[in-house]
Amino acid sequence: MAQRDLGNIISELRKKAGMTQQDLADKLNITDKAISKWERGLSSPDIDTIPRIAQIFGVTSEELLNAKLKEEEPELMSYKYEYVDVKIDKLFGAKSSEHREIIDQYAKKGYRYIGFLPTDIAESGKIKKVDLIFEKQYD
Repeated sequence: MAQRDLGNIISELRKKAGMTQQDLADKLNITDKAISKWERGLSSPDIDTIPRIAQIFGVTSEELLNAKLKEEEPELMSYKYEYVDVKIDKLFGAKSSEHREIIDQYAKKGYRYIGFLPTDIAESGKIKKVDLIFEKQYD
C-alpha cells in the first residue's frame, strides 16, 4: 500500500463513519472549513487535535500520523516457482559447478534459489536426484 496523506485518511474515516465535515467539525469545536483544508491537503490538524480525531474514529494517533490504517494489510506477494531436476553427482560431486551454473542462469531470469527437494531415492536411502527450487515474484 502506498502511504497516503493525513487529509485523505481523515476524509476516508469521516465518510466511513457517515459523518459530514460539519459533523466532525462540531465534535472538534472547529470550523468545517478547517476540515475541508485538511482533506484537500492545504493544512494539517494541530498536534493536540490528532488524539481527539483518533478517538472519534477509533484508531490510534500513530495510525493517523503514519497515514495508514490498522485494517489495511500489505499486499501479499505472489511467487512463481520453478523446479529443475538435477542428478545428485552434479549437485555435490565432481560436476558441482553445473549446480552453480543452473543457479546463475535462473538468477539472470530474476529467480532466487531457495533450496532443493529429493525426487529420486535409492532403496539404500541414498538420494539420486533432486529438484532445485527457484522462486520469482510475479510482476
